[in-house]
Amino acid sequence: MNAGSPIWKGGLAHTDVKSGEDFTVGRDATYDLMLYRYEVLSLIAYHLALKDTGLIGDGLSDRTVKALRQVYGEEPRSLGGAEDVHTLVENMVSSIDAECGAVLRTLLSRNEQVHTDLRLFFVDHLLSASLVAADACIRVMGTRGGEDGDMPGYTHYRQAMPVKFSTYMDYVSRTLLSISERSLALADMLSECPLGYGSGFGSLSPVDRGGSLAGMLCMRPGSENPPPHGIS
Repeated sequence: MNAGSPIWKGGLAHTDVKSGEDFTVGRDATYDLMLYRYEVLSLIAYHLALKDTGLIGDGLSDRTVKALRQVYGEEPRSLGGAEDVHTLVENMVSSIDAECGAVLRTLLSRNEQVHTDLRLFFVDHLLSASLVAADACIRVMGTRGGEDGDMPGYTHYRQAMPVKFSTYMDYVSRTLLSISERSLALADMLSECPLGYGSGFGSLSPVDRGGSLAGMLCMRPGSENPPPHGIS
Protein backbone atom coordinates (compact mmCIF):
# COMPACT_ATOMS: atom_id res chain seq x y z
CA MET A 1 0.00 0.00 0.00
CA ASN A 2 1.35 3.42 -0.90
CA ALA A 3 1.81 6.08 1.73
CA GLY A 4 -1.11 8.46 1.80
CA SER A 5 -3.53 5.85 0.50
CA PRO A 6 -5.28 4.42 3.57
CA ILE A 7 -6.83 0.98 3.46
CA TRP A 8 -10.21 2.47 4.43
CA LYS A 9 -11.61 4.21 1.36
CA GLY A 10 -14.48 6.17 2.85
CA GLY A 11 -14.87 9.47 4.69
CA LEU A 12 -11.59 11.27 5.29
CA ALA A 13 -9.70 8.94 2.93
CA HIS A 14 -10.89 11.18 0.07
CA THR A 15 -9.90 14.52 1.56
CA ASP A 16 -6.62 16.40 1.59
CA VAL A 17 -7.51 18.22 4.82
CA LYS A 18 -4.72 17.14 7.16
CA SER A 19 -6.41 18.54 10.26
CA GLY A 20 -9.32 16.12 9.75
CA GLU A 21 -6.99 13.15 9.59
CA ASP A 22 -5.09 14.35 12.65
CA PHE A 23 -8.37 14.64 14.56
CA THR A 24 -9.41 11.05 13.79
CA VAL A 25 -5.96 9.47 14.10
CA GLY A 26 -4.58 11.49 17.01
CA ARG A 27 -1.60 9.73 18.60
CA ASP A 28 -2.44 6.35 17.09
CA ALA A 29 0.90 6.26 15.27
CA THR A 30 2.78 6.51 18.58
CA TYR A 31 0.67 3.84 20.23
CA ASP A 32 0.88 1.53 17.22
CA LEU A 33 4.68 1.48 17.43
CA MET A 34 4.34 0.22 21.01
CA LEU A 35 2.53 -2.83 19.59
CA TYR A 36 5.15 -3.57 16.93
CA ARG A 37 6.88 -6.56 18.53
CA TYR A 38 3.59 -8.09 19.67
CA GLU A 39 2.23 -7.77 16.13
CA VAL A 40 5.22 -9.64 14.73
CA LEU A 41 5.16 -12.32 17.45
CA SER A 42 1.46 -13.04 16.94
CA LEU A 43 1.99 -13.29 13.17
CA ILE A 44 4.88 -15.72 13.66
CA ALA A 45 2.67 -17.90 15.86
CA TYR A 46 -0.18 -17.68 13.36
CA HIS A 47 2.01 -18.73 10.44
CA LEU A 48 3.57 -21.59 12.37
CA ALA A 49 0.04 -22.84 13.09
CA LEU A 50 -1.02 -22.13 9.50
CA LYS A 51 1.86 -24.25 8.21
CA ASP A 52 0.32 -27.31 9.87
CA THR A 53 -2.78 -26.87 7.71
CA GLY A 54 -0.83 -26.90 4.43
CA LEU A 55 -2.93 -23.99 3.15
CA ILE A 56 -0.09 -21.97 1.63
CA GLY A 57 2.60 -24.65 1.31
CA ASP A 58 5.62 -25.44 3.48
CA GLY A 59 8.09 -23.44 1.40
CA LEU A 60 6.10 -20.22 1.51
CA SER A 61 5.26 -20.75 5.17
CA ASP A 62 8.92 -21.14 6.07
CA ARG A 63 9.88 -18.05 4.08
CA THR A 64 7.14 -16.01 5.75
CA VAL A 65 8.23 -17.01 9.25
CA LYS A 66 11.85 -16.27 8.32
CA ALA A 67 10.91 -12.80 7.05
CA LEU A 68 8.91 -12.12 10.22
CA ARG A 69 11.84 -13.18 12.39
CA GLN A 70 14.01 -10.78 10.44
CA VAL A 71 11.68 -7.79 10.93
CA TYR A 72 11.28 -8.66 14.62
CA GLY A 73 14.89 -7.61 15.08
CA GLU A 74 14.21 -4.18 13.58
CA GLU A 75 13.41 -1.12 15.70
CA PRO A 76 11.26 1.20 13.56
CA ARG A 77 11.13 4.76 14.85
CA SER A 78 8.00 5.68 12.90
CA LEU A 79 5.30 4.14 10.76
CA GLY A 80 7.16 5.40 7.70
CA GLY A 81 4.01 6.61 5.96
CA ALA A 82 1.99 3.49 6.82
CA GLU A 83 -1.38 4.14 8.40
CA ASP A 84 -0.95 1.61 11.23
CA VAL A 85 1.32 -1.09 12.63
CA HIS A 86 -0.38 -3.73 10.47
CA THR A 87 0.57 -1.98 7.24
CA LEU A 88 4.04 -1.18 8.59
CA VAL A 89 4.78 -4.87 9.19
CA GLU A 90 3.25 -5.83 5.83
CA ASN A 91 5.46 -3.30 4.06
CA MET A 92 8.57 -4.51 5.87
CA VAL A 93 7.86 -8.16 5.09
CA SER A 94 7.00 -7.32 1.47
CA SER A 95 10.31 -5.50 1.08
CA ILE A 96 12.05 -8.77 1.99
CA ASP A 97 9.77 -11.11 0.02
CA ALA A 98 6.76 -9.75 -1.89
CA GLU A 99 5.03 -13.14 -1.97
CA CYS A 100 5.29 -13.43 1.80
CA GLY A 101 3.78 -9.97 2.19
CA ALA A 102 0.85 -11.02 0.01
CA VAL A 103 -0.02 -14.02 2.22
CA LEU A 104 0.88 -12.40 5.55
CA ARG A 105 -2.73 -12.04 6.73
CA THR A 106 -4.25 -15.08 5.07
CA LEU A 107 -7.79 -15.38 6.52
CA LEU A 108 -6.77 -13.07 9.39
CA SER A 109 -8.58 -9.82 10.16
CA ARG A 110 -6.97 -6.70 11.54
CA ASN A 111 -9.60 -6.60 14.27
CA GLU A 112 -8.48 -9.87 15.85
CA GLN A 113 -4.87 -8.92 15.20
CA VAL A 114 -4.91 -5.64 17.13
CA HIS A 115 -7.00 -7.27 19.88
CA THR A 116 -4.26 -9.88 20.26
CA ASP A 117 -1.50 -7.25 20.14
CA LEU A 118 -3.13 -5.27 22.94
CA ARG A 119 -3.63 -8.31 25.13
CA LEU A 120 -0.02 -9.40 24.67
CA PHE A 121 1.13 -5.86 25.47
CA PHE A 122 -0.93 -5.67 28.66
CA VAL A 123 0.00 -9.18 29.83
CA ASP A 124 3.70 -8.49 29.25
CA HIS A 125 3.64 -5.25 31.21
CA LEU A 126 1.42 -6.62 33.98
CA LEU A 127 3.82 -9.53 34.50
CA SER A 128 6.70 -7.06 34.66
CA ALA A 129 4.81 -4.93 37.18
CA SER A 130 4.07 -8.01 39.27
CA LEU A 131 7.76 -8.94 39.40
CA VAL A 132 8.77 -5.40 40.37
CA ALA A 133 6.16 -5.28 43.16
CA ALA A 134 7.14 -8.74 44.44
CA ASP A 135 10.82 -7.75 44.51
CA ALA A 136 9.98 -4.52 46.35
CA CYS A 137 7.92 -6.54 48.85
CA ILE A 138 10.90 -8.80 49.60
CA ARG A 139 13.20 -5.80 50.03
CA VAL A 140 10.78 -4.07 52.39
CA MET A 141 10.38 -7.22 54.49
CA GLY A 142 14.18 -7.35 54.75
CA THR A 143 14.21 -3.97 56.50
CA ARG A 144 12.04 -5.08 59.43
CA GLY A 145 14.46 -7.64 60.79
CA GLY A 146 16.64 -5.07 62.54
CA GLU A 147 15.92 -2.88 65.51
CA ASP A 148 12.30 -1.91 65.95
CA GLY A 149 11.03 1.40 67.18
CA ASP A 150 8.10 3.78 67.34
CA MET A 151 7.20 6.19 64.59
CA PRO A 152 4.29 8.54 63.97
CA GLY A 153 1.36 7.21 62.03
CA TYR A 154 -0.22 9.59 59.53
CA THR A 155 -3.77 10.36 58.53
CA HIS A 156 -4.83 13.23 56.27
CA TYR A 157 -1.13 14.05 55.92
CA ARG A 158 -0.88 14.79 59.65
CA GLN A 159 0.84 12.90 62.44
CA ALA A 160 -1.62 10.68 64.30
CA MET A 161 -1.22 7.71 66.64
CA PRO A 162 2.28 6.23 67.01
CA VAL A 163 2.95 2.89 65.33
CA LYS A 164 5.77 0.37 65.41
CA PHE A 165 8.22 0.58 62.49
CA SER A 166 7.76 -3.17 61.94
CA THR A 167 3.98 -2.74 61.77
CA TYR A 168 4.33 -0.01 59.16
CA MET A 169 6.74 -2.15 57.11
CA ASP A 170 4.25 -5.04 57.29
CA TYR A 171 1.57 -2.72 55.89
CA VAL A 172 3.83 -1.56 53.05
CA SER A 173 4.95 -5.10 52.19
CA ARG A 174 1.40 -6.44 52.15
CA THR A 175 0.32 -3.60 49.91
CA LEU A 176 3.11 -4.45 47.47
CA LEU A 177 2.22 -8.15 47.64
CA SER A 178 -1.40 -7.28 46.86
CA ILE A 179 -0.28 -5.25 43.84
CA SER A 180 1.80 -8.20 42.63
CA GLU A 181 -1.04 -10.69 43.07
CA ARG A 182 -3.63 -8.46 41.41
CA SER A 183 -1.31 -7.79 38.48
CA LEU A 184 -0.93 -11.55 38.00
CA ALA A 185 -4.68 -12.07 38.27
CA LEU A 186 -5.40 -9.38 35.69
CA ALA A 187 -2.72 -10.79 33.37
CA ASP A 188 -4.39 -14.19 33.66
CA MET A 189 -7.80 -12.69 32.83
CA LEU A 190 -6.35 -11.12 29.68
CA SER A 191 -4.53 -14.27 28.56
CA GLU A 192 -7.31 -15.40 26.26
CA CYS A 193 -6.29 -15.63 22.61
CA PRO A 194 -8.50 -13.52 20.29
CA LEU A 195 -6.94 -14.82 17.06
CA GLY A 196 -9.54 -16.74 15.10
CA TYR A 197 -12.69 -14.76 15.78
CA GLY A 198 -12.39 -12.87 12.49
CA SER A 199 -14.02 -9.47 12.67
CA GLY A 200 -16.70 -10.74 15.02
CA PHE A 201 -18.54 -12.68 12.33
CA GLY A 202 -16.51 -15.88 12.35
CA SER A 203 -13.38 -16.95 10.51
CA LEU A 204 -12.65 -19.27 7.59
CA SER A 205 -9.12 -19.90 8.85
CA PRO A 206 -8.32 -23.62 9.30
CA VAL A 207 -5.83 -22.81 12.09
CA ASP A 208 -6.38 -24.68 15.36
CA ARG A 209 -6.78 -21.56 17.46
CA GLY A 210 -7.70 -23.55 20.55
CA GLY A 211 -4.55 -25.65 20.42
CA SER A 212 -1.12 -24.84 19.05
CA LEU A 213 -1.82 -21.18 18.24
CA ALA A 214 -2.91 -20.16 21.73
CA GLY A 215 -0.17 -22.30 23.25
CA MET A 216 2.59 -20.64 21.24
CA LEU A 217 1.46 -17.26 22.56
CA CYS A 218 1.21 -18.63 26.13
CA MET A 219 -2.50 -17.87 26.09
CA ARG A 220 -5.72 -19.80 26.64
CA PRO A 221 -8.08 -20.65 23.76
CA GLY A 222 -10.51 -17.83 23.06
CA SER A 223 -14.28 -18.00 23.16
CA GLU A 224 -15.94 -19.67 20.22
CA ASN A 225 -17.87 -17.62 17.69
CA PRO A 226 -21.65 -18.12 17.77
CA PRO A 227 -22.92 -20.56 15.12
CA PRO A 228 -24.10 -18.87 11.91
CA HIS A 229 -27.83 -18.50 11.27
CA GLY A 230 -29.57 -17.90 8.01
CA ILE A 231 -30.64 -14.36 7.17
CA SER A 232 -33.98 -14.09 5.45
